[in-house]
Amino acid sequence: MSLLSRKPYVVALLVMTAAAAVSIIAGVAS
Repeated sequence: MSLLSRKPYVVALLVMTAAAAVSIIAGVAS
């Protein structure tokens, strides 16, 4: 967790990537 604590932007990038993946998967599923 020290890496994430030092680089909060990494957490934001992961969240944005996860959100994009979910939206893409939802679009393909529909």
